[in-house]
Formats: sequence, C-alpha cells, structure tokens
Amino acid sequence: MEPVFVPVRHHSPACARLVRALVAELKPSRVLIEGPSDYTRHDELQLPHQLPIAIYTFVRSAEGRSGAYYPFCEYSPEWQAIRAAGEHGIPFAFIDLPWAARPMRDAAPQSRYGDGPMRQARLVDALCAELGVEGFDALWDTLFEIDPDIPHAELLLR
Repeated sequence: MEPVFVPVRHHSPACARLVRALVAELKPSRVLIEGPSDYTRHDELQLPHQLPIAIYTFVRSAEGRSGAYYPFCEYSPEWQAIRAAGEHGIPFAFIDLPWAARPMRDAAPQSRYGDGPMRQARLVDALCAELGVEGFDALWDTLFEIDPDIPHAELLLR
C-alpha cells in the first residue's frame, strides 16, 4: 500500500471523523501520528481514559527548560487515529522529533496558532470574501466542519 498523508487540523471533529474512517477503510500496516516519538508507552493510550488527557514532554539543559503538551480529546484526529489503530490491531507510532532534539525556543511568546502565516494569506482573504465569512476560523468551519455528512473522499480533496 502506498503511504496516505492526511493533513488535519488539531481538535477538528471533521478531521477526527475522517481519520477514523480512513483507518477503518484502508487498514494500513501502520498509523503514523503527530506526537512525541520518544513516548513509547502506547499500551497506556489504549486504556479507558476519561478525556481530555495529554502527554507532556520536556527537556532541561544549561540553556533552560522547554516543553510541550500533546492534548487529546474525543474529537482530536490524533486520538481517533490511536483508537482506530487499536480497534483494528494496527501498530501506531508518534513521529515528531523528541523534544530534546529540537532547538531551545526563544523566551518570546509564540502564536498559539501553528497556522499563523496561513491566517494572513491573500487566498484566505479571497475565500472569506467569496463565502461571506469573517476570518480563518469561520472559513474553516464553513468548508469543513458544518456538514458532518460530507463523504470523507470529498473532505480529503478540499
């Protein structure tokens, strides 16, 4: 089977449904998930957790301390990938660099949105104007979240 890349937006119910459906339909040999690759206790993630939960990863060095949370809730695509993989007996792996392998971050506050540059893109502005919505989040909701019955093949093409 050729690799299938599924771009997702964190905590998107539409993306969570898409990921779960694709794992069930394609039954890949492995599911690769954005998450800390040095977290190896995958068996713990198959326990009956009361969501939300998070994995915390950090590094302490002479330059300081840096860390990140990887949160999971019922409508997280990453959580649905973990659950679907477990239900179908498919191994999964987290594929982000270990936190210790990343360069130490500046002390300056970062945007809470990983899609910051895209939010300012002219294409986003043009799509917002065309669809009569204000801002990136409203655009996302209009294109991806509002219709839960969009076939997953069509959602992937959007």
